[in-house]
Amino acid sequence: MPLDFVATLADPNRVAALQGVGLLDGLVEETFDRLTRMATRLTGAPVSLLSVVGAHDQVCKSVCAPAGSYLPNVAVSLEESLCRYAVVLGEPLIVEDARMHRLVGSDMAVSRRGVQAYLGIPLLMGDGHVLGTLCVLDFQPRAWTPEQIEGVSDLACIAVAEIETRRSAQREAAQILESITDAFVALDPGWRLTYMNGRAAQLLGRKPEEMIGRCMWDVFPAADGISHRELHRAVAEQTVVVYEEFYSALDTWFQVHAYPSPEGVSLFLQDITEDKRAALELEQTRERLTRTLETVADGLLIIGADRRITFANPVAERILRVAASRIVGHTYDDARWRYRTPSGVPLAPDELPIARVFASGEPVYGSAMGIEFPTGEWVVLRINAAPLAGDHGSIAGVVASFSDITHRIRAEQRRRLLAETGDAITGSLDRHAILAAVARLTVPVLADYCVVDVVNDRGFTARVELIHADPGKQELLREIDRRYPVDPDWPHPMLRALRTRASILVPEIPDTLYDEIAGDADHRGMLRELGVRSAIFVPVVVRGEGVAVISLLSSAPGRRYDDKDLAFAEELARRTAVAVDNARLYGEAQDALRTTQRRATQLRGIDGRLPGDQLGALGGGGGGAGN
Repeated sequence: MPLDFVATLADPNRVAALQGVGLLDGLVEETFDRLTRMATRLTGAPVSLLSVVGAHDQVCKSVCAPAGSYLPNVAVSLEESLCRYAVVLGEPLIVEDARMHRLVGSDMAVSRRGVQAYLGIPLLMGDGHVLGTLCVLDFQPRAWTPEQIEGVSDLACIAVAEIETRRSAQREAAQILESITDAFVALDPGWRLTYMNGRAAQLLGRKPEEMIGRCMWDVFPAADGISHRELHRAVAEQTVVVYEEFYSALDTWFQVHAYPSPEGVSLFLQDITEDKRAALELEQTRERLTRTLETVADGLLIIGADRRITFANPVAERILRVAASRIVGHTYDDARWRYRTPSGVPLAPDELPIARVFASGEPVYGSAMGIEFPTGEWVVLRINAAPLAGDHGSIAGVVASFSDITHRIRAEQRRRLLAETGDAITGSLDRHAILAAVARLTVPVLADYCVVDVVNDRGFTARVELIHADPGKQELLREIDRRYPVDPDWPHPMLRALRTRASILVPEIPDTLYDEIAGDADHRGMLRELGVRSAIFVPVVVRGEGVAVISLLSSAPGRRYDDKDLAFAEELARRTAVAVDNARLYGEAQDALRTTQRRATQLRGIDGRLPGDQLGALGGGGGGAGN
């Protein structure tokens, strides 16, 4: 019986199932790549493909083949596809010699691509739809062993399980999107509609089955104005855009928030017709919309009732420094990250904002929390978290949005540092005390440890202060200072900064620097134990003369000094220089006053010892000469 390719492949339900799992999005699928590599190793065939077969073409989601022979995510005509036979048959297609095979012998894949042997296992989903195949092929006839057939079949089952898992996650995401009050529409990179929630269907007056798979510009031709321009701009610039447009076909004003991603564009639509007609209501609606969409504009996590993350958006990936695939499935208090207060105090698991929402059922807004990554870098996040309602008043999960406020927190810390430094150094007239105070205040806000050296009266450097944030490392620091005082002949950056009166920024400490400044092997080992990774050496220059050097050093893996850090350190050194200069001027004034007092005392002593005629002569009195 002849195969009905057209009817089977173009079946609307099958096509909808294919579109519904996002297999036509053009993204690289590492999970599928592993399966095709395993199929190649298992069978020894030169080519292994995991393909989805649409109504009119075939797309290879994963390719393990010689370079250039097959390309991933590139549509090819079904005329060159042996996979279409397996899809239509719904059962494995085993071809040992294509030239002798009654079904595929005259196929273009045989005549044009030279395929001689083929083993294709259909990807049969739980709903009965066949979406594609996992296949291996060879360019010469070969017999496929039962073990090879069984192995490729097992790999196909894994692929089906992966797709079913994705479908399940998408159903869960769809439930969440159906629960929000805004209309939501998702577009793929070709501007085809892939999803719309119930609110969108109601607002646009269209049924989802009429829309899914169709190009937006065909469905809404009147939107080929502001929407066309703004959505293309969002994709081109990969930036969030917000715009308003009047859609005449529905006599409705829409406010649209468009969020681009590699998968396409997500649209949140709000009917603002009434708000346009009443300025007060417009303002209120904007405020409500802003509050609603705050969690979308920032990093977004959705956590299930089992405390495991079910969704992470691209902003969350960027902030958390890890791909969504390595976030989803883990608990929100995953041990990969350490949690702190903004000031660095560790947080217990039950103190986390999401844990507080689960415990109380009440939302948390504007909570600040630090998170430390495995690299040692840490950031401060501003977190909003709210519960998702379940049955009978239970909590079905939590949605959390967050933004990185690290720079703002650090800027505030540095403003406080400047203020505290100003209070400390203006309250002292001793140069060494001023410099020591600066060293103590910079740790740990600006450095993991700080060393201050001054130039003494003989022109040599002397250490005023050295302080480390880690008490254990403090003792090591003092031991190094005791055993290896600075040699003026060393090529030390601190000495160079002092001689040139110019700051030195070392963003990444090279390993060779230890060899250059170490006195011997023990010294080198002790320096390596300190683990310095980045450094700034900034001179304190008073009236053109270098009087001291402040050395700021970081050993934290995530902290690398940059030009902004250097500029701040130089401002700190400038203020320190002013305080040191004032102390010097005060000292000179005191010395001058003491000298004047000493001379006055000496003159009074002379005045008491001289005879009267001598006193008259000293005083210029000439009364006696006139007698």
